[in-house]
Amino acid sequence: MGIMGLGASAQAQIGDKGVYFNHNAGTYWNSLANRDFGKLSGYSSAERGRLSITGGKQLKCRMLKNKVFDGGLGAQAPLQRSKEYTLEFMVKFPKGFDWRAGGKLWGLGGGKVYTGGRRASAGDGWSFRVMWHRWNSVNGGKPYLDPYVYYKDQPGTYGHGFNKRYTIRDNTWYRVWLRAKMNTGSSHNGVIHMKVNNKTVLQNNSFRWVTQNSGREVDALILNAFRGGGSNAYKSSRDGEILFDNIRLDKR
Repeated sequence: MGIMGLGASAQAQIGDKGVYFNHNAGTYWNSLANRDFGKLSGYSSAERGRLSITGGKQLKCRMLKNKVFDGGLGAQAPLQRSKEYTLEFMVKFPKGFDWRAGGKLWGLGGGKVYTGGRRASAGDGWSFRVMWHRWNSVNGGKPYLDPYVYYKDQPGTYGHGFNKRYTIRDNTWYRVWLRAKMNTGSSHNGVIHMKVNNKTVLQNNSFRWVTQNSGREVDALILNAFRGGGSNAYKSSRDGEILFDNIRLDKR
């Protein structure tokens, strides 16, 4: 698929799109966000104040100390509806990053876009994001990226990680690639696929996202950069930053 621009309208929805943050260093003004992603929802003035463009033309998201959920970025951009999308982005945790227990990164969603402990068992919506985690008792205490998915058959109240992990470290760029293809009816014939640096972390070609037509499309780009989890284990005593670059959306 090729890349097409958003045009002049801030209301435009993204289909195929590349976003490379080729803006002057400094404040990531609302006009720039609209140019890059269309009209964002759930995007407050406080969140805008935590975003900036670096001299290297990356998007820098600041996360506030002692905050979860509301201390970083938690927005969505509308997508042109399709049964299948891929999302690719680069992410970097700067040197000395305080991992704590973890937090949310970017992803895709559809229908009611279930998140935040709203279980998707009604079958009318879903979300597929990436998390970073670090637990002393898991993965040898090393930080990792893992899938975080709300879907019809999820086993618990919160998003499912499928016990899949990709070990990471600070001061390193990682290329994350997600693919979501919707299932038909109540069948297990959808696709979920996640890769990091071209290595498959999760792939299931017999996946059931939804059972209702109202959620059977990819229609949201989820822009998340915040700590959480709901316990104090996710909080940091100092502000943190995450860098993003080279966003690519392909509508199939």
